[in-house]
Amino acid sequence: MLRTPSPVLRRSVGALKLGVAATVALLAVGPVVAAAQGATGPVPGPGTSVDAAQAELDALMVAHDCSRTGFGADVIPGSALVERDGRVEQVSFDDGWAIYTGDADGSLLAVCRSTL
Repeated sequence: MLRTPSPVLRRSVGALKLGVAATVALLAVGPVVAAAQGATGPVPGPGTSVDAAQAELDALMVAHDCSRTGFGADVIPGSALVERDGRVEQVSFDDGWAIYTGDADGSLLAVCRSTL
């Protein structure tokens, strides 16, 4: 005959599952967060706070499907986010590549799947 576990045992098992899931999530996200904190962010312009500049960069990255580390060898990005004169701009991938190689002024912040 099957016996239903007690409510205390069911809650304990549920709490254990939640704890394991939270631990796995922290281990999976921890290196990504640490890498993002070490990445160089945009240079704020006059009167712009660092938090506002980071929020602007984050919004542009989401809107244009961008990555700070690239998408792999099989994907050619369509555009790039760069910092020039204290402003974040979306430019063509070729312009972003020129900045990356040092042929143009600015800082490459991310490459994006979307095109101009």
